[in-house]
Amino acid sequence: MLATEVTFPPACTVYLFHIDAEPQLGNITVSDITHDSLALTWTAAAGSFESFVIEVSDSEQLYDPLELRVGGASRNDTIMGLADGTAYNINVHGVSQGRRTQPLSAFAVTGTM
Repeated sequence: MLATEVTFPPACTVYLFHIDAEPQLGNITVSDITHDSLALTWTAAAGSFESFVIEVSDSEQLYDPLELRVGGASRNDTIMGLADGTAYNINVHGVSQGRRTQPLSAFAVTGTM
């Protein structure tokens, strides 16, 4: 946010604020699902994010959730070490100016090949 002070006579001060819009994520796709891994792809405008945070948790909360961070130029990742036959909730957040965006969300079930 950028504030600009403008003074008008007689001693009337007006502050004009410019608020930068939060960059937005686009779409998320889950593919190449195996018994212990899955591939994620998401869309976002180039140069909009410092990094991305990927959260992966099983729907039954039997396992510890995963939180992974990838660079801002990344638009895909492979999540490995998952449990076979397990439903997972997946969230991808963009990080801009140190703050997380609203997530892109997906659901996937690992399966035996």
